[in-house]
Amino acid sequence: MEPPFDAETKNLMRQAKKNLDATLALERRFPDNVFRGRWDAFYFFNAELLFERDSAERLKVLLASENGAVICVRNLDIANTERNPDDTFFFEKETLGETYWARLYGKDPVFPGYGWGYSMYNYGYTSELGGWCIYCEKMAEFGVVAVCEGGAPGQFTSAIKAFGALPIKQAIEHTRCYTLTPGILLEEWRMKLIQNYSSSQERPQEW
Repeated sequence: MEPPFDAETKNLMRQAKKNLDATLALERRFPDNVFRGRWDAFYFFNAELLFERDSAERLKVLLASENGAVICVRNLDIANTERNPDDTFFFEKETLGETYWARLYGKDPVFPGYGWGYSMYNYGYTSELGGWCIYCEKMAEFGVVAVCEGGAPGQFTSAIKAFGALPIKQAIEHTRCYTLTPGILLEEWRMKLIQNYSSSQERPQEW
Protein backbone atom coordinates (compact mmCIF):
# COMPACT_ATOMS: atom_id res chain seq x y z
CA MET A 1 0.00 0.00 0.00
CA GLU A 2 1.25 3.48 -0.90
CA PRO A 3 2.04 5.73 2.08
CA PRO A 4 -0.15 8.83 2.58
CA PHE A 5 1.26 11.87 0.79
CA ASP A 6 1.11 15.43 2.05
CA ALA A 7 -0.26 18.26 -0.08
CA GLU A 8 3.18 19.46 -1.20
CA THR A 9 4.21 15.99 -2.38
CA LYS A 10 0.92 15.55 -4.22
CA ASN A 11 1.51 18.84 -6.03
CA LEU A 12 5.01 17.70 -7.05
CA MET A 13 3.57 14.42 -8.34
CA ARG A 14 0.94 16.24 -10.39
CA GLN A 15 3.64 18.48 -11.88
CA ALA A 16 5.85 15.51 -12.78
CA LYS A 17 2.93 13.78 -14.50
CA LYS A 18 2.04 17.00 -16.31
CA ASN A 19 5.64 17.31 -17.53
CA LEU A 20 5.63 13.74 -18.84
CA ASP A 21 2.30 14.21 -20.63
CA ALA A 22 3.61 17.39 -22.25
CA THR A 23 6.96 15.89 -23.25
CA LEU A 24 6.27 12.49 -24.80
CA ALA A 25 4.23 11.96 -27.96
CA LEU A 26 2.50 8.63 -27.27
CA GLU A 27 1.77 8.01 -30.95
CA ARG A 28 5.49 7.96 -31.83
CA ARG A 29 7.99 5.11 -31.55
CA PHE A 30 11.65 4.59 -32.45
CA PRO A 31 13.23 5.57 -34.81
CA ASP A 32 11.06 8.74 -34.67
CA ASN A 33 11.88 11.40 -32.10
CA VAL A 34 9.34 10.83 -29.33
CA PHE A 35 10.15 14.07 -27.46
CA ARG A 36 8.25 17.30 -27.85
CA GLY A 37 9.98 20.63 -27.33
CA ARG A 38 13.64 21.56 -27.42
CA TRP A 39 16.29 19.36 -25.79
CA ASP A 40 20.03 19.94 -25.63
CA ALA A 41 21.14 16.33 -26.07
CA PHE A 42 20.05 12.69 -26.19
CA TYR A 43 21.91 9.73 -24.65
CA PHE A 44 21.18 6.06 -25.28
CA PHE A 45 21.51 3.19 -22.80
CA ASN A 46 20.64 -0.47 -22.26
CA ALA A 47 16.99 -0.74 -21.18
CA GLU A 48 17.82 -3.32 -18.51
CA LEU A 49 19.48 -0.57 -16.47
CA LEU A 50 15.97 0.57 -15.55
CA PHE A 51 14.92 -2.89 -14.39
CA GLU A 52 17.64 -4.04 -12.02
CA ARG A 53 17.72 -4.06 -8.22
CA ASP A 54 20.11 -1.10 -8.15
CA SER A 55 18.17 0.90 -10.76
CA ALA A 56 16.76 3.07 -7.98
CA GLU A 57 20.23 4.46 -7.31
CA ARG A 58 20.56 5.58 -10.93
CA LEU A 59 17.22 7.37 -10.72
CA LYS A 60 18.35 9.09 -7.54
CA VAL A 61 21.42 10.41 -9.36
CA LEU A 62 19.11 11.93 -11.98
CA LEU A 63 17.01 13.57 -9.27
CA ALA A 64 20.12 14.91 -7.53
CA SER A 65 21.41 16.35 -10.81
CA GLU A 66 18.62 18.92 -10.82
CA ASN A 67 17.75 18.84 -7.09
CA GLY A 68 14.40 17.22 -7.88
CA ALA A 69 12.10 15.43 -5.45
CA VAL A 70 9.87 13.03 -7.38
CA ILE A 71 9.77 11.07 -10.65
CA CYS A 72 6.65 10.13 -12.56
CA VAL A 73 7.08 6.59 -13.96
CA ARG A 74 4.51 5.73 -16.60
CA ASN A 75 3.64 2.61 -18.56
CA LEU A 76 3.01 4.26 -21.92
CA ASP A 77 1.29 1.26 -23.50
CA ILE A 78 -1.37 1.13 -20.80
CA ALA A 79 -1.70 4.91 -20.81
CA ASN A 80 -2.16 4.94 -24.59
CA THR A 81 -4.91 2.31 -24.71
CA GLU A 82 -7.07 2.67 -21.61
CA ARG A 83 -7.82 4.74 -18.54
CA ASN A 84 -6.11 2.85 -15.77
CA PRO A 85 -4.81 4.21 -12.46
CA ASP A 86 -2.11 1.53 -12.56
CA ASP A 87 -0.44 3.12 -15.59
CA THR A 88 1.59 5.46 -13.34
CA PHE A 89 3.52 5.39 -10.10
CA PHE A 90 5.86 7.85 -8.40
CA PHE A 91 9.47 7.46 -7.31
CA GLU A 92 10.77 9.76 -4.58
CA LYS A 93 14.35 10.43 -3.59
CA GLU A 94 13.68 8.45 -0.40
CA THR A 95 12.30 5.41 -2.29
CA LEU A 96 14.15 2.21 -1.46
CA GLY A 97 15.53 -0.01 -4.19
CA GLU A 98 13.43 -2.93 -2.93
CA THR A 99 10.28 -0.80 -3.14
CA TYR A 100 11.02 0.13 -6.76
CA TRP A 101 11.84 -3.50 -7.58
CA ALA A 102 8.59 -4.75 -6.00
CA ARG A 103 6.57 -2.19 -8.00
CA LEU A 104 8.13 -3.36 -11.26
CA TYR A 105 8.06 -7.10 -10.65
CA GLY A 106 5.04 -7.50 -8.41
CA LYS A 107 4.63 -8.68 -4.86
CA ASP A 108 1.39 -10.64 -5.15
CA PRO A 109 1.86 -13.99 -3.32
CA VAL A 110 -0.66 -15.67 -5.66
CA PHE A 111 0.71 -14.22 -8.91
CA PRO A 112 4.35 -13.42 -8.07
CA GLY A 113 5.33 -13.20 -11.73
CA TYR A 114 2.99 -10.31 -12.50
CA GLY A 115 4.60 -6.93 -13.05
CA TRP A 116 5.74 -4.41 -15.63
CA GLY A 117 9.27 -5.72 -15.62
CA TYR A 118 8.20 -9.04 -17.13
CA SER A 119 6.48 -7.52 -20.18
CA MET A 120 7.71 -5.73 -23.28
CA TYR A 121 6.12 -2.39 -22.50
CA ASN A 122 7.27 1.15 -23.32
CA TYR A 123 8.01 3.52 -20.45
CA GLY A 124 8.44 7.21 -19.69
CA TYR A 125 10.14 8.89 -16.73
CA THR A 126 10.54 12.52 -15.73
CA SER A 127 10.61 14.74 -12.64
CA GLU A 128 8.60 17.67 -11.38
CA LEU A 129 11.36 19.98 -12.64
CA GLY A 130 11.45 18.44 -16.10
CA GLY A 131 15.12 19.00 -16.90
CA TRP A 132 15.39 15.46 -18.24
CA CYS A 133 13.09 12.77 -19.59
CA ILE A 134 13.57 9.05 -20.27
CA TYR A 135 11.81 7.10 -23.00
CA CYS A 136 12.38 3.34 -23.05
CA GLU A 137 11.18 0.59 -25.39
CA LYS A 138 11.78 -2.69 -23.60
CA MET A 139 11.17 -4.65 -26.80
CA ALA A 140 13.91 -2.67 -28.56
CA GLU A 141 16.16 -3.27 -25.52
CA PHE A 142 17.31 0.33 -25.29
CA GLY A 143 16.18 3.67 -23.96
CA VAL A 144 17.13 7.31 -24.34
CA VAL A 145 17.45 10.12 -21.83
CA ALA A 146 16.87 13.64 -23.14
CA VAL A 147 18.44 16.48 -21.15
CA CYS A 148 17.87 20.22 -21.09
CA GLU A 149 20.82 21.77 -19.30
CA GLY A 150 19.95 25.42 -19.86
CA GLY A 151 22.59 27.56 -18.19
CA ALA A 152 24.27 24.64 -16.41
CA PRO A 153 26.18 22.58 -19.03
CA GLY A 154 27.36 19.27 -17.64
CA GLN A 155 24.90 19.12 -14.76
CA PHE A 156 23.69 15.67 -15.86
CA THR A 157 27.15 14.18 -16.45
CA SER A 158 27.01 11.96 -13.35
CA ALA A 159 23.58 10.64 -14.24
CA ILE A 160 24.57 9.92 -17.84
CA LYS A 161 27.61 7.99 -16.56
CA ALA A 162 25.43 6.07 -14.09
CA PHE A 163 23.40 4.77 -17.03
CA GLY A 164 26.46 4.23 -19.24
CA ALA A 165 24.57 6.35 -21.76
CA LEU A 166 26.12 7.61 -25.00
CA PRO A 167 25.18 9.94 -27.89
CA ILE A 168 23.49 7.98 -30.66
CA LYS A 169 26.51 7.60 -32.98
CA GLN A 170 28.74 6.39 -30.15
CA ALA A 171 25.97 4.15 -28.85
CA ILE A 172 25.80 2.41 -32.23
CA GLU A 173 29.57 2.19 -32.64
CA HIS A 174 30.41 1.15 -29.07
CA THR A 175 27.12 -0.27 -27.96
CA ARG A 176 26.49 -2.31 -24.84
CA CYS A 177 23.10 -3.16 -26.32
CA TYR A 178 22.89 -5.92 -28.92
CA THR A 179 19.95 -4.44 -30.83
CA LEU A 180 21.85 -1.22 -31.59
CA THR A 181 24.60 -3.14 -33.39
CA PRO A 182 24.86 -1.95 -37.03
CA GLY A 183 24.51 -5.48 -38.39
CA ILE A 184 21.23 -5.94 -36.53
CA LEU A 185 19.52 -2.67 -37.43
CA LEU A 186 18.13 -2.06 -40.89
CA GLU A 187 20.23 0.67 -42.52
CA GLU A 188 17.28 2.95 -43.26
CA TRP A 189 15.98 2.58 -39.68
CA ARG A 190 19.44 3.19 -38.23
CA MET A 191 20.00 6.35 -40.30
CA LYS A 192 16.62 7.72 -39.27
CA LEU A 193 17.46 7.09 -35.61
CA ILE A 194 20.76 8.94 -36.05
CA GLN A 195 19.08 11.82 -37.84
CA ASN A 196 16.38 12.23 -35.22
CA TYR A 197 18.61 11.97 -32.14
CA SER A 198 21.86 13.66 -33.16
CA SER A 199 22.76 17.15 -32.06
CA SER A 200 23.25 19.64 -34.91
CA GLN A 201 27.03 19.26 -34.55
CA GLU A 202 26.82 15.49 -35.00
CA ARG A 203 24.67 15.35 -38.12
CA PRO A 204 26.29 14.57 -41.50
CA GLN A 205 26.71 17.57 -43.78
CA GLU A 206 24.20 16.24 -46.33
CA TRP A 207 21.46 16.58 -43.69
